[in-house]
Amino acid sequence: MSERIRIREVTVLSDDWYLLKKTTFDFHRSNGRWQTLSRETYDRGNGAVILLVNSEKQTLILTSQFRYPAFVNGLTDGMLLEACAGLLDSEDPEETIRREVEEETGFRIGPPRKLFGEILDAKTMILLQRLAVMCGKSPNLSAASNGRINV
Repeated sequence: MSERIRIREVTVLSDDWYLLKKTTFDFHRSNGRWQTLSRETYDRGNGAVILLVNSEKQTLILTSQFRYPAFVNGLTDGMLLEACAGLLDSEDPEETIRREVEEETGFRIGPPRKLFGEILDAKTMILLQRLAVMCGKSPNLSAASNGRINV
């Protein structure tokens, strides 16, 4: 752990769907002073996401999925367009993404190509999640469709 951070207290706020914690810590600022801060973190587990490409049409294949937070935030049907993604569970990122692509689109893909390592939720920094970002080609579009695919 960094010499600039001293954890004082960690409190579990919720352990229902995922794990929400509040952490109080001392942070050593660049001016030499210590500051006590408190932050919440939401641990969803690590995941993988793929930019699924239809090279014939030069398009990305996205899925449409219901997300309750989108619904309560005013999106009438709560459906969001998303890249195929999933939590790693006990699999590696490649296994996870191949399973998720088949579940979400019906396509079976070959080995995906890793684009870059792991990213975090850089905007809010409360989400503890690393994502392996990959790219893959879809097979012939007529192969499968479950009504949730957007091309």
